[in-house]
Amino acid sequence: MPRRHNTILHDRVALAPAATPLEKDLPINPLSFLSINMRMLNSVASATPSTLSILNILANVEILLDGKTLVGGSLADIAMMTLALWGIPPQVYPLTKTDNNVINATVHVPFTRLPWLSDEALPTTRKGDLTLRITPAASFVGVDTLTLTVEARQILDSIPKRFLKYTTSTKTPTATGEHELDMLTGPDYAGVLFFGTTTPVTASQNASIAKLKLKVDDVEQMIPETRYESLFGEWSTRRGTQALLDGHIHTSDVAAAYTQFQNTQQEQSAASLIGKYLYLDFDPLKDLSYRLITRGRSRAHFVITADVADAIRMLPVEVVSLVEETAA
Repeated sequence: MPRRHNTILHDRVALAPAATPLEKDLPINPLSFLSINMRMLNSVASATPSTLSILNILANVEILLDGKTLVGGSLADIAMMTLALWGIPPQVYPLTKTDNNVINATVHVPFTRLPWLSDEALPTTRKGDLTLRITPAASFVGVDTLTLTVEARQILDSIPKRFLKYTTSTKTPTATGEHELDMLTGPDYAGVLFFGTTTPVTASQNASIAKLKLKVDDVEQMIPETRYESLFGEWSTRRGTQALLDGHIHTSDVAAAYTQFQNTQQEQSAASLIGKYLYLDFDPLKDLSYRLITRGRSRAHFVITADVADAIRMLPVEVVSLVEETAA
């Protein structure tokens, strides 16, 4: 019978902007996910730091096996990946607009399509083979006095059949219009997370990812063509309650309280965090029946139509099988 087991890797370690990356060996037992908690102080009186500015504290989080990246992305990207896979948003609590009040933020790093699956986890490794590397950003906005706690969620006595792998590809097209972004061929994919710098909000309807299509060996598959707005609407149905990503604060000053509520929602609206991400779900039933299979293929790529030639990021979610599996 599998057993859950929590292990503290970093226990309230002080972390400053531009500090040397933290590295730590991970446990050898099968891993379902990591939990990263950041404890900090609000550094601005009468203002609440946005969730995005808090997530931007960590520029990169990597899981490496024998020096090769299994999971890699900014903390914001990984938080959105957890939202896409599990429907669980980053937890930021308590919301505070008082200078030097404590704020906690928790983000999980998933290796599975659901937490605590007994047959899906990073498998047993040898001591020292699996490493966590955390890189702080060059500067922190709205917060200071950061301490970091990281815990590993192990599943003892389990024999995993598969785990998830996702790393980041970045591209800035040289011009608007169509451009291409390749994925590796060979893996099975459960989905793809996209980030676009520009989204169609306020008076402008321009987007970094206005339209996209998927091609395998130059044949359109699954997504012959779709628009940002439709994908965003579908992505909205796959994630948790939007209310969990918004918040407000009550104070004795009614006018100030209303302003703070409005600002907090705006900081976490389509203009700032959620709306910059899209998730293409190739596993909507959580049984891998719709997964994208690229074994034996020469090329798999997206054709993206850009209204604005600015940076996009792509994190394909590979399903790494530890046993032979056939398509459903």
